[in-house]
Amino acid sequence: MTTEIRELAATLKRESALARAAYSAMVKRGVPPTQADFELAVAAAFCRREVGQGLPDRSEFVFAALGEGRTTDELFPGGLSNEPDDMTRN
Repeated sequence: MTTEIRELAATLKRESALARAAYSAMVKRGVPPTQADFELAVAAAFCRREVGQGLPDRSEFVFAALGEGRTTDELFPGGLSNEPDDMTRN
């Protein structure tokens, strides 16, 4: 894992209660801490990219979904969502 990913994950956990909760839930389910950090960082990067493309900010939904057991591969098939209404999928 790169330093940038570690730093982004640390910032997310420090500044976002949703990210902290997602991280804790992932680790509690047995996800290795480094993988949980990676999932958080990738999710945040993809959410930022979607917003930059004019799509709605899904970060709250995405962090909650990660906490519930979903993965970034499931939440961002093919790398990025092209469907703004993805926020309603569970």
